[in-house]
Amino acid sequence: PYERYREIEYKPERFAWRGQRLPFEVSFFHEGMVFDQPVKINEVVGNSVR
Repeated sequence: PYERYREIEYKPERFAWRGQRLPFEVSFFHEGMVFDQPVKINEVVGNSVR
């Protein structure tokens, strides 16, 4: 199982706000077996949350 987690890689094409000509992007990375509590992340766009 540990070897499989080591195969996880960043996918820059999946970064939040990629290609939107902003001065920043957001990337998320799986922390592996040690951290098993999911984190919920919301994005606010205008008046809506997704």
